[in-house]
Amino acid sequence: MSHQGPGQPPGVQPGTQPATLPVSVDKTGTLDALLDSVRDHAIFSLNLAGTITDWNAGAERLTGYAAHEAIGQPVALLYTPRDVADERPALALELAREDGRFEEEAWRVRKDSTRFRAQATVARIIGHDGAISGYGVVVRDLSEQMQRAEALHQSHELFRSFIDSVVDYAVYTLDLHGMITSWNAGAERIKGYTAAEIVGRHLSTFCTEADRRAGEAERALAEAATVGHFSAECWRVRKDGSQFRASIVINPVFSSDGDLLGFVKITRDITERYALDQARERAQQAQKMEAIGHLTAGVAHDFNNLLTTIAGSVDLMGRYSGDARVARLAETVHHAIERGQKLNAQLLTFAGRQRQRPVLTDLNGLIRVFETLLDRAVSDAVTLRLDLDPQLDPVMVDQGQFQSAVLNLVVNAREAMTQGGTLTIETRNITLSGDQAAALGELVAGPHVVVAVRDTGIGMSETVRQRAVEPFFSTKPPGLGSGLGLSQVHGFARQSAGGLEIESRENEGTIVRLLLPRASVQPKPADAVLARDRPAILLVEDDPEVREIATEALEGSGYQVFAAEDAHQALSILQRGVPIDALFTDVVMPHGVDGVELANQARALRPDLPVLLASGYARETLRTLDAAHEDTPFIAKPYRMAELQKILHRLTQRSAAEEPGQA
Repeated sequence: MSHQGPGQPPGVQPGTQPATLPVSVDKTGTLDALLDSVRDHAIFSLNLAGTITDWNAGAERLTGYAAHEAIGQPVALLYTPRDVADERPALALELAREDGRFEEEAWRVRKDSTRFRAQATVARIIGHDGAISGYGVVVRDLSEQMQRAEALHQSHELFRSFIDSVVDYAVYTLDLHGMITSWNAGAERIKGYTAAEIVGRHLSTFCTEADRRAGEAERALAEAATVGHFSAECWRVRKDGSQFRASIVINPVFSSDGDLLGFVKITRDITERYALDQARERAQQAQKMEAIGHLTAGVAHDFNNLLTTIAGSVDLMGRYSGDARVARLAETVHHAIERGQKLNAQLLTFAGRQRQRPVLTDLNGLIRVFETLLDRAVSDAVTLRLDLDPQLDPVMVDQGQFQSAVLNLVVNAREAMTQGGTLTIETRNITLSGDQAAALGELVAGPHVVVAVRDTGIGMSETVRQRAVEPFFSTKPPGLGSGLGLSQVHGFARQSAGGLEIESRENEGTIVRLLLPRASVQPKPADAVLARDRPAILLVEDDPEVREIATEALEGSGYQVFAAEDAHQALSILQRGVPIDALFTDVVMPHGVDGVELANQARALRPDLPVLLASGYARETLRTLDAAHEDTPFIAKPYRMAELQKILHRLTQRSAAEEPGQA
């Protein structure tokens, strides 16, 4: 290091290290060599007056002054004119003298008058006598560091400007708890919130109510933190409450030490693309179902011909053979043929080839007509509930096929509720927009009636839901279902110019909605709300086992049965206008009104109604059977089903012949 220059106060040793402790003179040479080897820092010493007394090679490189140019000059040589005017050099020495050390970051001036940003440290030097003998100064050039910081700042600002200019993507940051900390213009455009409205709120603000309850936002952050990335497609909610389909990506942000600082989230609105994908998928599904429908129709036609051939052959076998065993076998084959005919009818319905007889119908009345049948179709552990809109619009439907469709839905729902639950049938008026109608198939926008069957069962996976209406598709074990139930309902809906919608999630139940277009005229009064393809019997029996056996036997013989456990229920069915072809009632019944009185009240409502009475007592012992009922048919218990069917057949045939317009 250069030796002391002129005017240097006595006692200040050249090369003395800035410190508050004395430095041994015998080490001066070593310090000179060490300090001269330091080229990244300017290291020099000052006397008490602030004059430069020593100057290392680093000082010459940094400032441009050679040692002989700097030594003997005041330290103010290196300060800006403004700092000199403010007496900053003297202040630095004063603070170093008082505190032992002074540090600052400020501008310094080179020999060529250029400025550089410097970190300067001034330390007092204590001589051998314990007094302050001068000051040691270390100056480091921060220009390069400052340039890097400025470049980083500019890069950050450029990136910030870039992010703010992106309007097709919502880009924002989250803290560790999912609270929003920044917000770009794209986020405002897509979600509708300004930065002032949303910063500080939680990520779940954009979730649907169902996703919020399920904790989807928290799950996404947890996966991003542990896996390093999260992506999904889902529905999100805008400020105005509307929903959009979103593609989201969440990435964690870590510090240089590996600590999690927060998250960056990017959201893109893909509603339009999603709608196109859904439309394409629906078109492909419709084409597939149409192809399957054509195939099914052909199979059903050929199957029907086979059944006809088999049935005719069996009839001939029974006619030409007197063997009782052959007759029994023929009867078994006939039962199998009947099952085949029902299966074939379902196939034709799915294929849209089943002949329909649509009539103007009040669906509420039609559902209430066979409420008893629906109630029997569910198990004791399932509660059937009706939620029917009293202002329901009329529709044009084939009533028998509608009843079959609803019964199929009820049976499916019952089987999904393995632990019991509530099964609800709802009716509502709705108006479909163009988008909604397109989403449900080939429906026409406008007013519709929806019949929904809602269960609290095990639900379906998305894969099962998408295939649910395919014919022969079933999740049941082999032999426990044909897989045609929902197919038949779907086919009925299409033939009725309507549609079918299935909403289901695993372990959350299922809602199947049957949508039918509203009719333009009002239905006639409820004297024709029941399909008339089978004779209808009103069965009144207080014993549940006898009632159940008689119902099954009569239904198996082709009758439509409305079962009541007492006279009050029976009269309620008649008062609702349900068309009944014959009343079959027990004579002895509880609750004050016996079968004879029921027959009297029924005939007051329907004078032409045929009545069949039954009792375990002999007819002669029944005092209520007076002369007015001597022509009323009577069957004694226990009766044979064949005898019962024979009498009812005669009564219903006579009833049909007496109807107006019948030959």
